Amino acid sequence: MNGIVGIIPEKQSIRVNGLPRIAVDLSNTSTRGNIYIVTSQKNLLPAGSEPDIILRKSTNGGLNWSDGIRVNQDPLSNGKYQFFPGITVDQFGVVNIIFYDDRNTTSDSSGVFLARSTDAGSTWIEYEISDQNFMPIAIGGLGQGYMGDNIDITSVGNKLFPVWMDNRTGIFQMWSVPIEIQTVGVENGNNFSFPSEFELNQNYPNPFNPSTVIEFKLPVSSIVSLRIYDVTGKEVVSLLNDFREEGNHKVNFEASKYGLSSGVYFYTLSANGFTQTRSMILLK
Repeated sequence: MNGIVGIIPEKQSIRVNGLPRIAVDLSNTSTRGNIYIVTSQKNLLPAGSEPDIILRKSTNGGLNWSDGIRVNQDPLSNGKYQFFPGITVDQFGVVNIIFYDDRNTTSDSSGVFLARSTDAGSTWIEYEISDQNFMPIAIGGLGQGYMGDNIDITSVGNKLFPVWMDNRTGIFQMWSVPIEIQTVGVENGNNFSFPSEFELNQNYPNPFNPSTVIEFKLPVSSIVSLRIYDVTGKEVVSLLNDFREEGNHKVNFEASKYGLSSGVYFYTLSANGFTQTRSMILLK
């Protein structure tokens, strides 16, 4: 393996290293004892000319190692970047790898993907687990251009717990999304589970002009009200007032349709006795 080192000009010239991560299969399955090492790699097959996520495994305690296995399944050398992987093996013996990936966004940004293999790395199914992309930048005080590779994943029981850095708020913070394992390929196919509680997410982008997306989660089917208020508390828009099935929902708010001026607004979700309010900023 050769890893990656240096800067990525397309990512605001952040500096990267292809430091490897390791995991051991401790499950009570036929793959127990397998050792896995994962890193970013480029210009050495099976990686292409841009960084790819490459896995190697040993089935005999480290005496022998497989050839490299390309984890990300997008086309080879397609100008997309995958970097900074984390790895865990869950109680089912499934290999889970998390990494930054820009295949679904612009070259200066990145999302977060999860790749899962139920056959010890032979085949992979991928899921984009971040609900919003972000723009990698160097963090002051970390040296010459380092963003930092604070990204990882672990598993407890039938849940996966990924964690990563994301500066969607304007500063880097840690983000996560607990994932039930049976909903991502072990039992019930490719669909994520229904939410366990009501939740109103922060709109994105924010600030915005002229449109933004508001997401919310319903653990049960409900009559849903979604209303926009100005800073005086006056209702200015009723976005939603009808029945919605349980699950995850998105509503696109086009401020230009309502002649709203720049400023701070509040949006309130009400459903089945639950109420939550968040603020947003319209900038023209």
